[in-house]
Amino acid sequence: MNNPALPDWMSLHQQVAIVTGGGTHLGLAMATGLAELGATVYLLGRREDVVRASAAELAAQGLAAHAVAADAADETAMEQVVQDIVRRHGRLDVMVCNAGGAHGVDMAPHISVADFETTLRLNVTTTLVSAQSAARAMTARRSGAIITIGSLHAML
Repeated sequence: MNNPALPDWMSLHQQVAIVTGGGTHLGLAMATGLAELGATVYLLGRREDVVRASAAELAAQGLAAHAVAADAADETAMEQVVQDIVRRHGRLDVMVCNAGGAHGVDMAPHISVADFETTLRLNVTTTLVSAQSAARAMTARRSGAIITIGSLHAML
């Protein structure tokens, strides 16, 4: 744990976390907090350059952070990511389903069907797929936490 002022019961030492949408904004802040509490954190996002740069920033601070370029709405990709992490660490303790946002600028009744479907995929499908992938790994160990984050940007 990097903050000696925090009690031991708050330590996430030896725990492993994935934060979807972890390369920027709220996701990066949550990943940083988890890493500061001692977790090994995987920052997951579609933009490889972004998650790599963010993970490198955390690693430069002495935090255990890794980048994973993947689409949280892609069932096959998420299942593979979780399996790879479990194979490497023997566990997955925390999944933060944070990926999301808005697509297009109009709100109903003016939003196009394509923008509506993209917004649903960004905010609902990513949460479902990442939570399901994590739950399968966590159920096997009978342990873990799945945290879901919503966004005002997801309003239609």
